[in-house]
Amino acid sequence: MKSQLWRDSFVACTMVIVCQHSALAHPAIFSDLSLSEAKKQAKKEGKLLLVDFTASWCPPCREMDKTTWADAKVLKWIKENAIAIQVDVDKDESTAASLKITAMPSLVVFKDKDDEVDREVGYQDSDELIAWLISTNGGVTSMDKMQKALELSKGKGGEQEVDARYKLALAQFDSARYADSLENYVWLWQNMAKLVPAMVGVRGSFMSSDMENLAEKFPPAKARFQQLRDEAEKNELDDWVTLNEVVGENDKTLGWFDKYKNDPAQAQRLRNISFKLEPLLVSKGRWADAALLFKDPMAALHEKYKFAQLVAQQAKDLNPFPKEASIVYACLLAAGRDAEAEKVATESLQLENTPEMREQLVFAASDAGQLRPAQQAWLDELNRTATDDGASYYKRGTVYLKLKRFDPALANFNKAIELSPTEPAYYDAREAVLCDLKQYDKALADADHVIAIYPRSDRAYISRGYVHLKQKQDELALKDFEEALQLNPNDPLSHINQSAVYKRQGKYQQAFDAADKAIKLDANNAGGFCNRGEAAFKLQKYESALADLNKSIEMGPSLCGGENYYYRARVYEALGKADLAAVDKKSAKKFGYVPDVGE
Repeated sequence: MKSQLWRDSFVACTMVIVCQHSALAHPAIFSDLSLSEAKKQAKKEGKLLLVDFTASWCPPCREMDKTTWADAKVLKWIKENAIAIQVDVDKDESTAASLKITAMPSLVVFKDKDDEVDREVGYQDSDELIAWLISTNGGVTSMDKMQKALELSKGKGGEQEVDARYKLALAQFDSARYADSLENYVWLWQNMAKLVPAMVGVRGSFMSSDMENLAEKFPPAKARFQQLRDEAEKNELDDWVTLNEVVGENDKTLGWFDKYKNDPAQAQRLRNISFKLEPLLVSKGRWADAALLFKDPMAALHEKYKFAQLVAQQAKDLNPFPKEASIVYACLLAAGRDAEAEKVATESLQLENTPEMREQLVFAASDAGQLRPAQQAWLDELNRTATDDGASYYKRGTVYLKLKRFDPALANFNKAIELSPTEPAYYDAREAVLCDLKQYDKALADADHVIAIYPRSDRAYISRGYVHLKQKQDELALKDFEEALQLNPNDPLSHINQSAVYKRQGKYQQAFDAADKAIKLDANNAGGFCNRGEAAFKLQKYESALADLNKSIEMGPSLCGGENYYYRARVYEALGKADLAAVDKKSAKKFGYVPDVGE
């Protein structure tokens, strides 16, 4: 069953990406009718209506276009028994939303009336598709089969029932039968580990992620999972931490960690849940805190290596070890444990002496703000190695950008774009370099290109607004940030950029308010605290400014490029603390911050 779950995690693309891609021409099997027209035509001819919800960025969808939808058997069956249309979820968002489409490909069947009678999610080969359509046309849906399989599994061994319930819960979620899905997930949560101990890992990873999706869509599910979380708090710490993640309340886990991280009596409990705490702390930029989980870094490294070997047995193309090893390395650097970090790097390269390992060690150190001269030498060595992976060129470029080595940064972003010409993040990165080089026309050309491809992307407008901001074209910048907020009111980056414009315009209260909105949307963004602190300084709210600037520095000394240190120095000067101000001005210079003339 475990191998099946690994496979299932790759057969559908969930709708969580930020940008939309333009649609491709649909295969010949599909009619050009709209959904309402297709329903009428299907009723008129007494046929099924099959709707394929797809997206141009979805690999399984593209594979079905090349294989299943071009298969002669499928063409013949559809022609005789159904009307088929294809809906691009990016071009017809309202139809996708009305049918609660959450993953692609989603295949929905209508028969005789307007309501759907069945759906399947994920890649279907021609035989699977025809068997499903024949069954549905005969009045037996996929859900009927799954429900029957569940009833037959009861009393025949725990694994069979767990398998049947899990598949049914997933299908019920995909069909928006959220209450039924919730019932099965609660049963699985309470029984899976007892009935099938080998499934503990699936319970705490794949299934908990599925439960998180349900909690986001269905408030009663969130309430029920919160109840399970509260019941687990005293006796099942790992369950409590996992359910905090499921209901979106990781702050509770972080609060517990902060309370006990230095308590020797809790050391074993911390180690027991380190597999959850480590990625959470790293995601929040708390690399040094994550290092507390590595009392014996070499032992931790070898445990990660053993786990990676187990993963490779399930999925031969998947190797998590370079990334996992690099996280241990970067956390130790962030904690000032350089000698231990060096040993981890040396051992990692002995276990896997590959370009990928060197790459990940450099990338993690960069993400943690802990680049060292030796890593820059590794990076230069890697930079002489060609790859067909645009993401690698992109990441190399971001490290060079942090180092302010603009020529190799630009060269790497150019290569990333050549390999992946529709990836907006690569254009955003190149724009940042072009802005630093003051090549604003080229940066704007990139931004306009991204907007032309992804007109519904808030990030595309944020990116163009940033170029206008660098050009000091404040009204154009504000217009783009406002457009981004119309598309996505909950993106803190738009508010942070607005606050930067308002500061330059001398509208300090508006700058403060915009940064405050950003912090309320994301309390883990150092830029929000930095901007609010600067605005508070300008408003002569020195204690408030000091608290915010301290917070931004605590979150990562290098995250704001020294700007936070500079303004904290200004606050110290206003408070008559010249010695502290002098220290902070040196730090600001160290991180490369140059104040505008007149500041």
